[in-house]
Formats: sequence, structure tokens, C-alpha cells
Amino acid sequence: MRILKSLSFLLAVAASAGFAFQSESLKFEVASVLQDEPGKPTRGPSGCRGIDNTNITSVALGRCVFSGIKMTRLMLVAFPPPEKLVTQDNVTDGTSQLIFADVSARGRIMPMEQWVTGAPGWYDSETFTINAKAENPEKTTQAQLRQMLQSLLKERFKLAYQLAPKVVSGYFIVRGKDGIKLKKGFRDRSRGEAR
Repeated sequence: MRILKSLSFLLAVAASAGFAFQSESLKFEVASVLQDEPGKPTRGPSGCRGIDNTNITSVALGRCVFSGIKMTRLMLVAFPPPEKLVTQDNVTDGTSQLIFADVSARGRIMPMEQWVTGAPGWYDSETFTINAKAENPEKTTQAQLRQMLQSLLKERFKLAYQLAPKVVSGYFIVRGKDGIKLKKGFRDRSRGEAR
């Protein structure tokens, strides 16, 4: 069983300055971005639902809705890593497909706030409520919603970013060539412990 691997990922570097965006960008037909009241983030459904996402039903088709989300997490939702992460298929928290699988996977590698560096302090303290709708919801994919979200961040927050590679060491468990050899444990209820 291999347990030590070197994980390669990208850190987003954020700033509140200008940006250069070279290609034609997709945009939401309409979008609302509201800053939550300090200390009182809103709660509600969160995620993006394109025609190729059948796992989320709490958000209407062709929409991205986020309640009480910090900019650091929103950046992870909007900007995917350049390559598939080793932990992307290890769904353990049940939320991987609610937004995008790589967001949940990055959270299993290291804390969300460590993926964004160089950002103003409010990126990890203030929360926002976002409700955005694509022009043609019945034909909009998850990837297109993500591109629209990128455009929204660049326009409304004047987001500038730079992707920088960083290699970290970590452990992960992989299935051996002969399959899984772990045996199911049992819980001693009288002592309250698992064995």
C-alpha cells in the first residue's frame, strides 16, 4: 500500500487591484451580490446547478446561489485546479457534488483558507449572499456556470489573481492491487469505544 505521495496543487493569490482577462468571458444574465451583516451570515441553499449536475435540487437550474460564503471559499468554487486532485474521488463528506468535486477535494488536502494567500483580511472574515441566473438555464453546464462565476468575481470585486504551484507532502490511502484488506471493526457499547 502506497501511503506517501507528493501533492501538487495551485494556490490562488488574490488582490483587490485591476486584472487582465484575455478571452471572451461568459456572464450571468442577472446577479445579486449582497454583503451579509457583520456577525450574522445568512443561511440557505448553496451551490451551482447546471444541466449536467443531478446531485443538487435545492438550487434552481442554471443558477449559482451562495448564502453566507466567504471570498476564500468562493474563489475555490470559481477557479478549478489545473489537474485532477488525488483526493477528488475520495468522497467522504457527502458534499463533493453539491458544488464542484475539486472544492471538497481541496478541503481534504488542507484547510480552505490556506489555498488563498495575499488577500485582504476581509476575504476570510466577511460573508456574502450571491444569487445569479444564467441567460439560458436549460442549456447551461456546470463548467459554464463556473466561468460566469469567475467573471462575476472579477467585475464586482475587482479580483486579480495569479496561480502559483506549491508542492506539499501528504499521506493518502489507496486500494492495493489485491483489493481492500481492512476488516470491519465493532463497537463495545458497554465501554463506548470502537475496536
